[in-house]
Amino acid sequence: MSKRVISIFLGPQHPGAPGNVAFKLLVDGERVLDIELVPGFLHRGFEKMM
Repeated sequence: MSKRVISIFLGPQHPGAPGNVAFKLLVDGERVLDIELVPGFLHRGFEKMM
C-alpha cells in the first residue's frame, strides 16, 4: 500500500474560520502510522459574529 497524508479539520464550520484543531495523519491503507496535532485559535467573540 502507498502511504499518504490526510488532514482532518475540526471546529466551527464557517468558510472564514480556519478551525479549532487539525489532525495531520500519515496513513498506510487503514492503519494510522503517525499523527500531528495542530492547535488553532478562535476569537473570543466568535459566537457573536455567527
